[in-house]
Amino acid sequence: WLHRYSNLFCYNIVMRILFLTVDVEYEMRGIGAIMKNLIKAARADGHEVGLLTGIPYEHAYEGSLELRDRVEHVHLQHYLIEGKKSFRGIMPGGYRKRNIIKAMLTGLFLKHSFMAVRKELLSGRKNLAHDLDFIIRSPFIYRFMVHNVRLSRYLIKRICQAYNIDLVLAVSPTRLRSRDIGSQTKLATFIHDIMPVEIIETPVEGDTPVRFASEIETAIKHSDLLLANSKDTAKKISDLFPETKASVVYGVASSAPSEITESAILEMKDLKKDSYLLFASMVEKRKNVEGLIDAYMIAFEQLKDLPLVIVGAPGYGFEQLKVKYKALPAHIRKHIIFTGFISEDDKFTLF
Repeated sequence: WLHRYSNLFCYNIVMRILFLTVDVEYEMRGIGAIMKNLIKAARADGHEVGLLTGIPYEHAYEGSLELRDRVEHVHLQHYLIEGKKSFRGIMPGGYRKRNIIKAMLTGLFLKHSFMAVRKELLSGRKNLAHDLDFIIRSPFIYRFMVHNVRLSRYLIKRICQAYNIDLVLAVSPTRLRSRDIGSQTKLATFIHDIMPVEIIETPVEGDTPVRFASEIETAIKHSDLLLANSKDTAKKISDLFPETKASVVYGVASSAPSEITESAILEMKDLKKDSYLLFASMVEKRKNVEGLIDAYMIAFEQLKDLPLVIVGAPGYGFEQLKVKYKALPAHIRKHIIFTGFISEDDKFTLF
């Protein structure tokens, strides 16, 4: 995709690109697949790619340098799989507010460090770390970004200057502006959708609609390049700000066939190959899973030989959905299977 924007980013020069997204510490979902594919595309063009992480330490182990590297590569892989939950294994209390306050009082939050990713120290199973050349650690940086602490923008600017970052690519909207990261670094932002300010199913907890509105407007007005995953999203951006144009970068499969293998999920869930109905997404209210269950119940006599398999981690409104599920007749309920979040191998097998 970088070839298409050579006039802005000079693709014929090898760039050091820093990817960032708050989602790396939460549920990666579709954002994770988007980032993985953008990273692969940038590496295929010969660029050096890295990820900004909020791992809360400067060094986890102070002994042998080789053992330090090994420990930190283990922590990195847990971080990319578990997000902020992995902090519990790094420090007592993990992501609790007291640790963040302590990091501010001790000055830890001002420290950042660069780590080259050594592929020989990674697990044999492919994960995002295998596609990275480096990571930059900035303790709790995403916590500051979520709460729009100005200090986070200052820290990112320092990081870009310290490690000669040519391009920051935000894989989801942030309140980061191109002028915040210095004149030598460009800012590109990927916008997946604008649903949080479109639909009533958006949770209002934590001022989600207000926060997203601020992030989306800042991204649109203050990025050097806007990317969208569909013509529909690009049009909605233009409808909001008529003088703004987003370039469309279509998604692809989340993993290449060479990266995945068949799993035992069919046997574990007592399913027959090609003999079930499949829903795969974050299981949340806005995806109308309730409507899907209603339709399945209405057509049950015609579909009773095809179980309904609902794949995905629980999201906003899931508890309400579970209440509905438990109220279904038992003979229908046993034909509806919730798998929760599953691996790439499981997805490959089910699809």
